[in-house]
Amino acid sequence: MSVICQHCHSKVETDSATTCPHCQRPLDRTGDPTLLGVLSPASAQATPPAPSSIAVDDAAMLRSGSMHPPTRLGSLGRMGKFEIVKALGQGGMGRVFLATEPITGASVALKALLPELAQDPRVVKCFLAEARHMYELSHPNILKVLEVSGADEGAFLVMPLVRGGSLDQRIGGHPLETEDVIAIAMQVAEGLSYAHSKGLIHRDLKPGNILLDDQGRAMISDFGLVRPFFSDSLVDVDRARPEGTPAYMSPRVAAGLAEDTRADIYAFGALMYEMICGHPPYEGRDPMGVIQSVIGGPPSRLAVRQPKAPTGLVAVAEWCMARELRDRYASMNDVLEDLKRLDCGQPPHGPHGSAPARRSTRTIVIVLASTVILAILIGIGFMTARRGTDQTARVDHAVATTDDLLLEADALRARGELDAAELRYEALLVTKPTHARALFGMGVIELSRGRHRDATSHLRRAIESSPSDPEIAKTLAMQLIEIGHLEPARFVLENWLKADPSNQDARQLLKQLDQTTAGDSDARRRPEPPEGSRRPPPVRGPLGREPPLGEDPMQEGRRPPPRGLH
Repeated sequence: MSVICQHCHSKVETDSATTCPHCQRPLDRTGDPTLLGVLSPASAQATPPAPSSIAVDDAAMLRSGSMHPPTRLGSLGRMGKFEIVKALGQGGMGRVFLATEPITGASVALKALLPELAQDPRVVKCFLAEARHMYELSHPNILKVLEVSGADEGAFLVMPLVRGGSLDQRIGGHPLETEDVIAIAMQVAEGLSYAHSKGLIHRDLKPGNILLDDQGRAMISDFGLVRPFFSDSLVDVDRARPEGTPAYMSPRVAAGLAEDTRADIYAFGALMYEMICGHPPYEGRDPMGVIQSVIGGPPSRLAVRQPKAPTGLVAVAEWCMARELRDRYASMNDVLEDLKRLDCGQPPHGPHGSAPARRSTRTIVIVLASTVILAILIGIGFMTARRGTDQTARVDHAVATTDDLLLEADALRARGELDAAELRYEALLVTKPTHARALFGMGVIELSRGRHRDATSHLRRAIESSPSDPEIAKTLAMQLIEIGHLEPARFVLENWLKADPSNQDARQLLKQLDQTTAGDSDARRRPEPPEGSRRPPPVRGPLGREPPLGEDPMQEGRRPPPRGLH
């Protein structure tokens, strides 16, 4: 018998395993109670958590001070004023408990950080900051956070105990009725649109994070509480957790690129896809296989997997999942309007009309360039298998081909031909998403265009791929200092010094950074770069002003969407 891991969506071929062999997270056949903060009563009785692991984890929480000794018989302990009745589940970030409020006796779901994470002040700070954002949200289609506790009592949040189960359980590998798909999708779209209007991006939307109460009301849970807080910095305190679930990631997110609310729109389309046909758009035996499939091309067409599904409903799901941002819905409000039209029996409008999109010249060039590189590499592998005598020469030829493309891209960038350089860097990244020098080149291009967020994202990935590259480290540190992210800059500089203790540039920047942070905070002085270094000139807008952080002066225009995924 096989089960599906609710975290990475990999197939696990045994029903006796307690941990997914691919992502190393605990398996839970009741849905995803850790992320949901809920567990339906029937499933709670059917598959209780393993007693041994619960006992160990609860003991660890008691030792760490996160949980206090119980005050009444039958309680595992206390967190704040709440008596812990039993554990409901565990995931990569925390544990969820069934708890009671001692005065009223009301049952709630209490989500607490794992003991090892609760010891890290940065994690606690991020967790509480985003939990407070969630606390301020009030919408019938978002699971309400009732209370947030600080570090003195242990970092945790309290939510209502919803007993209807998850959408993942509701689907259960089978397509839903069209009326149910539309009804649930409209409710999720309402909640997601509201969250976006408040500046929150979910980042991990999937059926396992949608709750259904006894009346069928859909509620969104788990808004990626830690990851968004450091979305613009190098410091990622949540390394154990992927930025989303592979089967529901957009191609850009799967490739490690930053994306805005349209990442949620893509995931929403994938969620609709699964409701319509009963299966996620991408499936695989391991997370990396799923990610490669997402990057490699569109999933099977819904019209093929579920021929009975209405054309308009299929179109909305596939418009949400358009691979090009320009072809995707621009906002959840647009998606919601089309769902309302479907509910009234009217055809959807689509993102910008209904004409089929044509592949842009840019996409074709990238695909052609990357295909040439892949063809050379595949050819080398085939020929080497037949004739091993000239293996070295063939491998050298492949390396020379990619090196030539990189040199050409660098030369174009130096001449200011940024669009042409960008195409070549992207072609290299298609064949090798972790190509450090290509990522560095993309980061420098984004810097010259004033796209600070994208630049930081590319440079961060570049230094992760090549931690000892001094040029990458210097550029990233200077960029972080330039935009005022001093602690992440310190992180980069300290690691640079560990790799090269004699480096004077790193030492000078770190010294000036220490002086700046130790001085008058009101002055907000920034350290100057080492002598001979230059920052990229700021990009000026049409009125001569510098664009604010996050503004994209090169935002692409709107183009017609596809009729479906091809």
